[in-house]
Amino acid sequence: KVDIVKDFNNNIQFDFGEDYSMHEFAVLGLDTTASVRTCKLTTALSADAPDSEWTDVGSVLQVAIGPSTFTHSARLDPPVTARHWRLVVIDNHDGYQRLDYATISEVKFYACKDSATTSL
Repeated sequence: KVDIVKDFNNNIQFDFGEDYSMHEFAVLGLDTTASVRTCKLTTALSADAPDSEWTDVGSVLQVAIGPSTFTHSARLDPPVTARHWRLVVIDNHDGYQRLDYATISEVKFYACKDSATTSL
């Protein structure tokens, strides 16, 4: 179970319930200029950590407009282990930074718990 909290400023927060070792993530937009163009993934030790305590671990640039395929993903090398993750929207294809002006259809996380690779 993954708990999701949407912040209408510019991020979506994920609580995986326990540590996972993330090695890749991907973002799928919609067929609109409001689709996310650039975003980054951050981690923190606590879900309620202040913004200054979230650490950037990867970013996706130039997510293509379109509803059918994940055209861009980000590899985390080395993988990053954490429980709390935040996807931060940098901008969309119209240039807006706020999440309520950016659309995300799906986020894929590729992570390991123990020795098995899982798509969350």
